[in-house]
Amino acid sequence: MPYAADGTKGLAVDMLVAQPGELSISNEFTTVREVDKDWDVNHISLALRRIGITSMFTVDSAEYAQFGQTKQQVLQILEDVDFSMDMHVLIDGHIQGCMRPVTELIGTLSPVKMRLTEFQYKVIYDLLGVIGRVFGNDPNAPAVADPLINDKVLDLSILRDNPATNNAENAQKALENLGQAARIPEVDDTLGSYATVDLYVTLSTIQLELFQGSGFHLDSIQRASFTRADINGLSVKYRSKENGDSKAEFAINAVRAYDTRPGTQNQFTQLISPTIESRHGQKAVSEEEEEGAHVASSMHAMARDGPTDEDSSNPQLICHIDMRPNQDMVLLLTLDSPRVVLVLDHVFILVAFVMSVFPQQAPERQQQQKQQQQQAQQQAQKAAGGALPSSDFESTGGLIYKVDVLHPEFILLADPTSRSTEALVLSISQIIVAQEGMFCTTIDEIGVSLCSIDRRKESARSVMDPFTVITTMDQRVTPGDIVMGVPTYSATDISVDVGSLLLRVGINDAILMLDIFNHAMEL
Repeated sequence: MPYAADGTKGLAVDMLVAQPGELSISNEFTTVREVDKDWDVNHISLALRRIGITSMFTVDSAEYAQFGQTKQQVLQILEDVDFSMDMHVLIDGHIQGCMRPVTELIGTLSPVKMRLTEFQYKVIYDLLGVIGRVFGNDPNAPAVADPLINDKVLDLSILRDNPATNNAENAQKALENLGQAARIPEVDDTLGSYATVDLYVTLSTIQLELFQGSGFHLDSIQRASFTRADINGLSVKYRSKENGDSKAEFAINAVRAYDTRPGTQNQFTQLISPTIESRHGQKAVSEEEEEGAHVASSMHAMARDGPTDEDSSNPQLICHIDMRPNQDMVLLLTLDSPRVVLVLDHVFILVAFVMSVFPQQAPERQQQQKQQQQQAQQQAQKAAGGALPSSDFESTGGLIYKVDVLHPEFILLADPTSRSTEALVLSISQIIVAQEGMFCTTIDEIGVSLCSIDRRKESARSVMDPFTVITTMDQRVTPGDIVMGVPTYSATDISVDVGSLLLRVGINDAILMLDIFNHAMEL
């Protein structure tokens, strides 16, 4: 992004420099023994070394401008990363009667460390927007009428009139069974279908550290650090078959986030972490007695430079993707036992960082833009000679998904500067978000309790008995005809079923919750 720095100095340019790294490729021909016969294999080794991204920004500072000089800030966003991959290709193609794929790819990535200031974040966001406008569709171009909107064969109501969602009990059963029988192949996979590509990539850790502001006027950028996220034990598996079917699996051993503000008085620096049960399975009775102390100590953990050892046999997050020709893609995601500690001042800093790329517009400006968009849609509709579906409507075809979150826990601290602070704990047995023609969610066994965080087991007192919330949403669009004067109708049916609510609040509990609320309002 060039700008005029000085009339005599010409242009100073802010740049992002991508370093693709050093590329090396080698191959050798070997043989493998399959089906009592030797087969030729081309073994290809590929490596990329020292991949990185660096930002170079010109600092507009009065301290340097008075001397007719400029200062340049050079920061490394992505530190040196190495990537290697081994490819084994059967020269003669598929071997009849052998399960070996035609092409095997096994890749590894060195630990990835990224550092991102607020200014870098804005520059990257703007750059991606420019690239999207160059290579993508013009958002100001007139909309094109959907050729299937008046197709009598495509009856969306058939996809959504599901008797299983008529009441909350059946809706919950439908959510539990979603995806288990989503695929019934017409032909057995063993008949005429074999693997063409197998891919397996592993990565030990990804570290993303965020910094407030630009850091232009700091002697050390580390003074602006406020959070760091660690993704440990990442693996990706992919298989493609000859008939066009493909499956992918994405797994993460653990996700952790830390409060890295220098000099912070916050005593609970590990903000996101897996619970103890998710990493070690069922605990013995003797270990349960130490639960309070163990939970509190894990929330005090500090961010470390090296990766954290995790149990690779029990990933915290698993995502399965199933794709078949001419069928909907199925996505199943499971997140096991996340714990989130809400330190309010840190939460507001993080929200401000994320929202910094979205300019705040006056209400009059927003209303003017909305009117312009509506006028453009009406003109496009008239030019198409027919009606277009409502802009609020999104087709549910093409994707069936189910997101399952097991045993999440949210802890809101009354005083993060004290290790013995009171806390409001929201625990949930299971959260399911799914869509298969109709959008459905269920939240099972929502419990609310108050406790002293250092003596959680002894001081825990239930404020609300566990209850369940089930929600279903169905969207339908009836296409109109602009020529005949028939408008387009859009209807949304929302059903919410809430279990019995029983609230137990004493005077001290009410005062504590009011203190937490008032503290949030002060921030």
